[in-house]
Amino acid sequence: TPTGNRVIIMNAEGRYLMQFRDDNPGIRYPLLWEFFGGSSEGEETAAQGMIRELREELGIEVQTAELEV
Repeated sequence: TPTGNRVIIMNAEGRYLMQFRDDNPGIRYPLLWEFFGGSSEGEETAAQGMIRELREELGIEVQTAELEV
């Protein structure tokens, strides 16, 4: 079962980076603000999935990720 992952990116001033979803009827939650993320693929851990999503969606290369539950 795929695990959904969300990444919270906050700068030193405490401001968050979020995305505004477009009005595409084929996506979940159109026209809403959301954190970046997606589902883990294959045997990925949640941390590996978050790192991949940041690379795919933002072009950011991250070496490690901290998980908070």
